[in-house]
Amino acid sequence: ARGMFPLVGQAGLAGYNARRGGRRAREAALENVAAAAGQQGQAQAAVVAQLDSELVKALVKEWGWGVHSSAELQRLCAHAFRDQESLLQRLGQSSGHISSSLRAVASLGSWGKHQGNINRELIRFLGEPDPPKPLIVDMPIRIAKPGRLPVAAETATGVLLPHVEFATTYQKHRDVFDRFMLGIGPEAAGSLPEFWQGCLDRGDPRLAGHPMRARQDWQSTAVPIALHGDAVPCIAVGKPGTKSMDCISWQSLMASGATIDLKRLAFCIFEHSKSRDGTTMRQAWRILLWSFEALFAGVWPTRNWDDAAWPQNSAEAALAGLPLAGGLFGVIFILKGDWDHFVKCYGFKNYNANDMCDFCHSHKNGPVASWPNNFRQNARWKVRLVGSAEWRALNANSMHDIFRRFTFLSTQNVEPDEMHCIHIGTSMYFLGSILWVLTYRILTGTPHANMGQIWTEIAAAYRALACPTQYGNLGLTSFHDPAKPRAAYPKLKGRAAEVKWLAPALQAVWARHMRHGVEQDHWVAGCLASLCQMQSILDSDSRNFFLEPGQVLHFRTLVDQHLSLYSRLAAAADSVGDLLWTVAPKHHLMWHLAWKSQYLHPRRGSCYQDEDFMRRMKGMVQGCTASNAMHKVPLAVLHKYRWGMFFQYLNVREE
Repeated sequence: ARGMFPLVGQAGLAGYNARRGGRRAREAALENVAAAAGQQGQAQAAVVAQLDSELVKALVKEWGWGVHSSAELQRLCAHAFRDQESLLQRLGQSSGHISSSLRAVASLGSWGKHQGNINRELIRFLGEPDPPKPLIVDMPIRIAKPGRLPVAAETATGVLLPHVEFATTYQKHRDVFDRFMLGIGPEAAGSLPEFWQGCLDRGDPRLAGHPMRARQDWQSTAVPIALHGDAVPCIAVGKPGTKSMDCISWQSLMASGATIDLKRLAFCIFEHSKSRDGTTMRQAWRILLWSFEALFAGVWPTRNWDDAAWPQNSAEAALAGLPLAGGLFGVIFILKGDWDHFVKCYGFKNYNANDMCDFCHSHKNGPVASWPNNFRQNARWKVRLVGSAEWRALNANSMHDIFRRFTFLSTQNVEPDEMHCIHIGTSMYFLGSILWVLTYRILTGTPHANMGQIWTEIAAAYRALACPTQYGNLGLTSFHDPAKPRAAYPKLKGRAAEVKWLAPALQAVWARHMRHGVEQDHWVAGCLASLCQMQSILDSDSRNFFLEPGQVLHFRTLVDQHLSLYSRLAAAADSVGDLLWTVAPKHHLMWHLAWKSQYLHPRRGSCYQDEDFMRRMKGMVQGCTASNAMHKVPLAVLHKYRWGMFFQYLNVREE
């Protein structure tokens, strides 16, 4: 392993006794390390704060988050420099009045002539950012060779260790830690004791027999962590050979705020770079779980990720066993992601299989009462839920390493996500079918003219309801292929927020055009009403940790009503051969989302911010591919991400 902890460089160990010493000596070593690291961070902050050009400040921050490449940054600054130079010449003034930082960035790479030097010179100009460096290890990576099949080779890859991020933020950026790890601030939903007491009061099964409960003052020192994984298409998007970057990230459940403030990247790799036998990800998870174990213990690890002793007199050996963050520790409490991630990463049941659910004993080949799409009140699977102990026993030989290393984790910690279960999991089919029925069944004009009228009415409803997110336009191709209108189930395209806020607007349009003598149209109205009320409950007090008991009961009732009416619509359509109102696997997961809402506010486990984070990662990846071979991009992304985090720290201080 190379490039361990910038926090624990040799400078921080000045005066440390090589003979380990006692508790005071070790505490002094930690204080020296923190002081040295703090001085480095202050010096770094001073350099960037002294940038005498607002344009350079803004562009450098955007560069740090992947909005601009270093070459584009230089080019934009060069244009601005020439503009200022020309203006000063017309005024008869010297070009010496131009800001020095603008001149410095514009002149990178010999004023852009040698673009290959720009990034290196920019980093030299800015200095080294103070967020932790990644742990560099050699992993088996599939490397693509021009004209040849990919070959597996040991390649330097990086991991940003969660326990190091936790500790260094606490020691060097306490204001950031308090706000985004502990949730201390004006918008705080509550304190650590309030969160854990709320979980205990609700009988949260995730706390049953949890080992942290044996620790003294655990309710005041345990920081609940959400772990998220997902892959985002980055290269050749929408074309053959699309390359997706798989990212693993984490955040504290205590805080609310902007995506870049809350999320912490841990590891990333292109899907096509993973070894076929799974060794790449097994090694990556081995390192990550070692780090999360240190985070859960709340102390610096006594051995490295490969279970080897630290070198004698090394900085890591000096910190071994010392507190990470004054007695605070982090515990993985929920696992987030879409179901594709859970299937591919954790080995959960495939949602297209007959035995599709890890939460209950539903089965497509069983009796009707056990079918996963049977949403009647007497459905057998609703009372045959799988508990933690049962799930672990059923999967003892196949569970992912995360469940082996942390015995308190199970499917109880998996959050069915509002965004994937409702908006882009079920509502896309529901709203798409509504648009199809309006366009082809109810309105009497041509489909194209009908859709134009519907869009006009939706736009008016948007204005009347003040919907915060709106489609820019909707046409026939937004939900099906107009050339083959009856060849497939309608499915609305769009982002989750667009789909979500179309529902209340479409409810107003449907109320105007529904056929009052047709029973199915009343079922659609009932589905729309329950969907909009469900969304309203989830939006209410969304910053809180928990829903009130009355809200939980109401939410569950609405979900049951929605699923019951929707399954009736699907059955009626099937009986006449219409491809409408398809029942997707996410309808089943929606029920589990409602069931689990009694323990934690569903918004705490939603993937809204995670999807925004993946969008940012996509831009960062694309900005790192210009001069890097594909297998080197992930490490370049981690280094670039450190700059993004550095500017995030500065933003917090500037607010």
